[in-house]
Amino acid sequence: MRGAGHSRGTGDQAPWTRREYRYGQVSLLCGVLSVALFWAYGIGVIVGVGAVMAGITAYRTGRRTPHRMPVDVAAGITAGITGIVNGLLLFLAVVLTHT
Repeated sequence: MRGAGHSRGTGDQAPWTRREYRYGQVSLLCGVLSVALFWAYGIGVIVGVGAVMAGITAYRTGRRTPHRMPVDVAAGITAGITGIVNGLLLFLAVVLTHT
């Protein structure tokens, strides 16, 4: 039985707000850009770090809710890590071949 202050179907806590969704979308956008720009030395890594940070922020602020994490947050973190790794591997390959 629902008591006072409970909203319909959400339990005690509200679903993800626009803020969490916005951080998730920023994470996904930065992650895609980091994968696309990994060849530009440093830019892909910096954008990838931004993607991971935005994804972690979205996850931490939204985990207090009973709803699952949106897919764009997980995809943004994954793409950001992929862009960071690709950028660092390319940088190391260029540096090690010219030494």
